[in-house]
Amino acid sequence: MKVIAVNGSHRADGNTYQALKLMCDVLQQQGIETEILQIGPGAIQGCVGCGGCRNNPEGHCVFNKDVLNQHADKIKAADGVIFGAPVHYAGIAGDMKSYMDRLFYSAGKWFPRKVAAGVVAVRRSGGVVSADQFLRYFHISGMLIAPSCYWNVIHGDEKGEVLQDTEGVDTLKTVALNMAWLIRTLAESKVEPPELAPRRKMNFIH
Repeated sequence: MKVIAVNGSHRADGNTYQALKLMCDVLQQQGIETEILQIGPGAIQGCVGCGGCRNNPEGHCVFNKDVLNQHADKIKAADGVIFGAPVHYAGIAGDMKSYMDRLFYSAGKWFPRKVAAGVVAVRRSGGVVSADQFLRYFHISGMLIAPSCYWNVIHGDEKGEVLQDTEGVDTLKTVALNMAWLIRTLAESKVEPPELAPRRKMNFIH
């Protein structure tokens, strides 16, 4: 059993990383293997909606000069995934938003019923809005969202300050504990998941 954590900050050891490591430490204590992936330091290409990934059996994006396809392969093989990002202008940081758009558009077909969580590191404001952005990706991809006791937001400015946010720390520990429980429950369950209903796309132009 394994969880992949994606650090959506270009600061390899900043507050987003500290938040993810905190969660990974809890998961490891629960017997879940973890690996933290970094999106930087290079820039992340945004999705252009070309649809080229639809013709790739591995669900790889046609843009292959950044880390996205390598990450997608690791996430496809994992039981759960945590996405972490800093907050810029009250939203997910730009490169992480581009990463999420391409990842879920190209490889999202592999994600239903994987256990997911999102966490944001913020100095002051925009945390709840950013956390909600993550949830939209999870919902549309049929992922199982690990619950917590509060919004998955942790506060701090300078590196390491997030660990002083005691309520944020407790919130993320709760998410990690619930994620481990969900993954173990799914692994041990003898109940076969139902076949998904067909997805019939339409628009409202007549």
